[in-house]
This record gives sequence, C-alpha cells and structure tokens, in this order.
Amino acid sequence: MTVGEGRDVATGLQVRVLRFEGPPRGDPTSPDHPNLPGVVAAETVDGVTHLVTLVPHHDRSLAAGPAALDGETVVAASDALAALHEAGIVHGDIGLHQLSLGPGGHLLLLGAGAPWRGPDHEPTAGDDVRALAVALLEAGRDLPAPVERVLQRAASTPAPGTDGRRFANALAQAARGRDEHDDGRAAVVKDLPPGGVYKSGETGPSRKPGAYQVGASRAPRREPRRPPVLLFGAFAVVVLVGAASWLLRGRDAPAPTADLPAAYVLEVSVAPLDAPPFSIVVVDAPSGTSLTPGTRLGRAPRRVVLDAPGRWVLQGVFGERRSAPVVVRVPADRSATLTLPPEPADPPATSPR
Repeated sequence: MTVGEGRDVATGLQVRVLRFEGPPRGDPTSPDHPNLPGVVAAETVDGVTHLVTLVPHHDRSLAAGPAALDGETVVAASDALAALHEAGIVHGDIGLHQLSLGPGGHLLLLGAGAPWRGPDHEPTAGDDVRALAVALLEAGRDLPAPVERVLQRAASTPAPGTDGRRFANALAQAARGRDEHDDGRAAVVKDLPPGGVYKSGETGPSRKPGAYQVGASRAPRREPRRPPVLLFGAFAVVVLVGAASWLLRGRDAPAPTADLPAAYVLEVSVAPLDAPPFSIVVVDAPSGTSLTPGTRLGRAPRRVVLDAPGRWVLQGVFGERRSAPVVVRVPADRSATLTLPPEPADPPATSPR
C-alpha cells in the first residue's frame, strides 16, 4: 500500500492517491456524504487499484493534536461511518491519521475503500465503531458529557451487531441530552420512533461528493472546572484510550509515502450510446508512464487514471470490433469518446445450384 498526494492537472484539484494490490473494499464511489471525501476514480488494472479522492483545502489532521470537537461534529463523523457501512464498506483503518478537520469544524473521514489491516485480520463494522470512538475520545476536548459516555462505552465493549448506524443514532440521542442506555456496554440505544428520520447537520439538498461546505468559526469555550476525582478518572480514560488506539492502528499499517505522480483523470465516453461495454486499451503512451501499450484500463464508459503527461492513444475493443484510435494530450484534454463500429452484417446466403 502506498499513499501519496498530487494534483489533477486537468482540473487543478488536489487529490490523494491510494495504490494497492487487489480490488477495493466494496464500491468506494457509492457513498454520498459531506463528511467523506469525493471519489474521483477507482480503477483496478492488472490487479493493482488506484483509488483517487479529492483533498480539501486547509485541512488539519487530528493526529497533529487535540481539537475542540462538539457534539454536532462527533455525530457527523459517526454518520459518515454509517454511510460507509450502509454501502457495504468496512473501513478497517480508522484513527487520528484518517480524520481531517477543516475550518468551521468540518470533519472528514479519509481512506475508505482500501484493504487496510492486511489479510490476516478482516475488520468488522464493530472494529470500525470501536476505532472511531477511541480516536474521537483521544482528539476531542470539552465533549458534552452524554456524548463522551457513549464514546467511552463504544471504545471498550461494543455489543455484537453494533454498526455505524446504531452508533450514530446513539450519539445523536446523546447530543440531544438523552443517554438512554447506561449499563456500561456499547452504544446501543432504542431505535428512532416510527417515521422518525435522523439527519446530521443542516437540512436541504444533499451535496455531491467533494462539495465541502465551510461554516463559520466557533468561538472558543471555557474549560469547566472539574473536581479532583473526575480529573483522576479522566486521566485513567486517556491512558486506556491511548493504549487502545496504539493497538487498533495495527502493526501492518503502512506509513504514508509521497512517491506517487500526479493523477491525470480522463473521462472516457462511448458512441453510440447503446454500444456494448467494451475495453479501453492503451495503443501508445508517453515516456514516464507505467502503462505500456496493450494495457487495458477497464470498460467504457468510465473515468481512467493516467500517470504521465503527454500524448496518449486509446482504442475501444469488443471482440473483433475495434474503434478508431483516439489521440488525447494530457493534461490539456479532459475527455475522450471512443466510437465502436457497427457489427458487420452477415453475408447474404447463396442458393445452391
């Protein structure tokens, strides 16, 4: 696994590129949530996947130190995890290094879709809940007491079957001042009443991936005075949470590297519109690329990730049918259309003499 940041020169957007062996975990393009980064492309070619996501400007990793997280921010993060689980995606590597805080307290959960943790341990939804609770406890300060209690329970012993949605519902209840399940177990609360709908943040039309909204900065809060007994309890929780966080990150989690080139994303369309899904094949490529002639880039229509600027020649192939080669020049060209010729007609039958 290698992780790097670059820039889509065609659009000028900063992107984060995850490169790993094998397919992604689930379909990273399916969740649509404002607290998940927009997915630009997810391509698997010759057994290697490039997962490209947008990187918001002015973000701050929570690994840099504690931050003021209020109940709304914590609920939004848990709702992002719920969106992943509802799309059938288990994250597997949630920690401070995967949480990014932007202006106005906008929190992003990064890294979804990559096969983190290695083949020796397949993570579960419960692992995700526990890891997110540990990270939020470690990073947050001045958390509302009901929210902090839910996080502490989830960080210790999540009940079997706990997933992101149940966790988000529990935190939403706590953020409203109701902590309905206080038996020392996980974040499991009564479901919302019939017809109830849970929403985090503002209401209105859903935002597309990558459309990040920045709110107004919050005024700093005063730290409440705590009795000595509570201070001792808080210190014990911090020690336990720190140890759990170290264990949850796993020994096989790779250190991010920055040796990947910028990603050049090309939108490949097909013609005619009712053409069968055909393969996109590299006919010629510029120097500096790892994609040699003959490499298949998946089936059109789709976005493909090219790894070098210059002149590319692409062709569509479906059985014996081949489109005319199309020349694209990266980064000037942002799209290309491959036209598949019609299927040849059968020769007319001849009557026997």
